[in-house]
Amino acid sequence: MKKLGGGQKANISRCGFMPDFEQDIFDEIIFAKQNFSFIELTLKKDLKNYSKKCLGDIKQALKGFRVFGHLHWDIDLRDSRLTLAHLAVYHFLGIEQITIHPQMDVNLMPFVDFCRKNKIILLIENSINPPLNSVDAFLSLFNEYPFLKMTFDLGHSFFIGSDSYEKFFQTFTKSIKHIHLHYNYKRKIDHLPFRNSILLVKVLAGLKKYGIKPTITLEIFEQLVGENKKALSGQERHKVLIQQATMVNNSRNLLSAQKPKK
Repeated sequence: MKKLGGGQKANISRCGFMPDFEQDIFDEIIFAKQNFSFIELTLKKDLKNYSKKCLGDIKQALKGFRVFGHLHWDIDLRDSRLTLAHLAVYHFLGIEQITIHPQMDVNLMPFVDFCRKNKIILLIENSINPPLNSVDAFLSLFNEYPFLKMTFDLGHSFFIGSDSYEKFFQTFTKSIKHIHLHYNYKRKIDHLPFRNSILLVKVLAGLKKYGIKPTITLEIFEQLVGENKKALSGQERHKVLIQQATMVNNSRNLLSAQKPKK
């Protein structure tokens, strides 16, 4: 696979790539290595999709590259056997951290214990639905499981009923270690590219204000056509992601160049 953008390499500091299920995983890994600082993998829910040889080949392809994990959103954490099986595969692939979508009133200790034992950072992600779109719910989870950290999903925070990203930043300055960045249209369509850098600058300024220095994944899989979303895929998605990563980098540079207010 050739580099995109006329040979320009995004390689944004602390910024990663999330592969598309519909694309060849090995091509996606090559693209990530050429253009980003790390890759954030989501395994398909049914692990039968991956033979031992396939997983070994994926591990070899990832060698020397930072790897994060993202537990498939359809996995019910009450099925601890399936969840632990996924965690074991991510561990085999060499991940540093894994994001899960928490559920209230589910015992997370088996997953916490697994990650502590294997020196994996376990992060919980805010949802679009209550109660896991509120600061109070996460305060409760962090109180019960102090080992946990947080993946903050910006697009999710714009759905109706969610606490604002500013409130999450202010409350969880020490817990937010990772960010999923994507644009939300009219508080109902997410995983879109940002139209411009205005919101990005505001969000990055908020992170800077509270001293939060997370890694960032661009979780962009859709585009807006009129009032409807349409899937982004293949080379088209790759080009959009490089453009978006460059926008993030430029926004960071803009903030860094600003003189602190006296």
